[in-house]
Amino acid sequence: MLRMVFQLHVRNHMAVVFTTANSVIWAGSVIAIAALGGGLVPFALAFAATAIAIQGAMALVALNTIHVRWRGARAFWPTLARVGISVGIASALTFSYGRIDQILVYELAPHASEAGLYAAMYKILDNAGFVPIAVMTTLFPIMAGLFPAEPERLHRLVQTAIDYLTMISLGA
Repeated sequence: MLRMVFQLHVRNHMAVVFTTANSVIWAGSVIAIAALGGGLVPFALAFAATAIAIQGAMALVALNTIHVRWRGARAFWPTLARVGISVGIASALTFSYGRIDQILVYELAPHASEAGLYAAMYKILDNAGFVPIAVMTTLFPIMAGLFPAEPERLHRLVQTAIDYLTMISLGA
C-alpha cells in the first residue's frame, strides 16, 4: 500500500530509494555478521530489524506525502479487510510456492552449508528483480495515461520496454 502511495503521486523514486536502502542495509548486516562469525539468530534479527526500519520509514514518508482521513474510515474497514485478506492469502501462497525449493534443498542436501549457499544465491536472484520493477513502476503511470487516447504511442512504448527488458534479462 505504501508503494502505491508513491506510485499514485508519481514519486516512483521513493519506492526505489526504500528498496535500495533495504538492500544496502541488509547486505551490510550480512557482511558484518559473517565477519563476526555470527549464527542464524543474528541473521534473523538483522533481517527483521532491517524490514521493520525500512517499512517504518516508508510509512512515515507516505503519511507525510498524503493526507489520511481518519474520521469516517471505519465504514471502509469491511471492504478493506475483505480485499486485504484475499490479497494477503494469495501473496502468502505465491511466496510459499516460490520458496518451497529452499526447503527441499535443505532436506535433500548432504550438508547444511549447501542449503545456506542456495538461500544466499536465491536472495541475490530475488534482488535482481530490482531493475525490471523500477522500469515498470515508472512506465505503468505513463502507459495508463496513453491508453485510451494514443494507442500507437502506447504500443511503441510497450514494445520498447519489452525490447530493453529482454536485452537486460538475456545479458544477465
